[in-house]
Amino acid sequence: MIWPFSRKPVPTPEHRTDYEAMLQAFYESFLRPGDACADVGAHTGRHAFPMAAKVLPGGHVHAFEPIPSTCLLLQRNIKLNDLNNVRVHEIGISDKPGTLDFLYTRSCSGATSLKQAGQPGMTERVRCDVTTIDDFCHARNISPQLLKCDIEGAELLALKGGERTIGDAKPIILLELLRKWSTRFGYHPNDAFALLDGMGYDAYTVGFGVLHACPEVTEDTVETNFIFLHRDAHRGVIDAWRPSI
Repeated sequence: MIWPFSRKPVPTPEHRTDYEAMLQAFYESFLRPGDACADVGAHTGRHAFPMAAKVLPGGHVHAFEPIPSTCLLLQRNIKLNDLNNVRVHEIGISDKPGTLDFLYTRSCSGATSLKQAGQPGMTERVRCDVTTIDDFCHARNISPQLLKCDIEGAELLALKGGERTIGDAKPIILLELLRKWSTRFGYHPNDAFALLDGMGYDAYTVGFGVLHACPEVTEDTVETNFIFLHRDAHRGVIDAWRPSI
C-alpha cells in the first residue's frame, strides 16, 4: 500500500516549540476520510479529536482509556466537540487479555501506569480490563492506518500484543518511549525499535516541519516521542517530510 500525502507544512513558531502541534501537523498531513485510527492512552482526547476531524466522513478513532473517571471526561469532551466518530473503549491495551491493576493519581490522570512511573502525589490502584490490539482489531475487522500509543512505559507490551495487526495493516505508529519508564517494565526503548525494525519500520522524530531519522536511543537522545514508518508502505510520507538538502 502506498500512502497518500499532503505537501509538508511550512514551519511556524509554534511548530518549533510545541511538540504536540508538530505531531498533529504530521498526522493531519496524511489522514484521509474513511481512515481508522487507534489512540491507545487517549486520556481526554488531545489527539483523538483532531484525528477524528480529519477522517470524516466515514472514518473512526478508537480511543482506549481504562480509568473510569478519565474515560468519563473523555466522553464529555466528545459531546462538547460533537465528534460522534470517536469510539471510546474503557479498557487497557497490553500483550495479553485479562485484568490488571493500574496506578492512578487524581492530580495527574495522564500519568496513569501499570507501574510506579512518575505519578505525582498519592496513587490509587484501579483494577481494569485489558485486551490486545490484535484481539480488538480482529474481532471488529479493523485495519488501522494510524496507531498512537502513550501508556507510560507499557508501549512494548502493546506492540507485542499487536504484531499481527501491525504486520497486516502497516499503520503509521506514534510512540512515547521514556527510558526511565520502560526500565520499570524491564526493557529499553531500543527493544521497541528492534521489534519494529524486524517488521520493516524505521524510527523518526519530527521537528521544524520535517522528519529526522533516529536509528536508536542513546544517552544523548533527548527526544521521547517517535514516529515509526514502514520503509515501503509509507514511502510517500517519508519523501514528503524529508529535510530539504
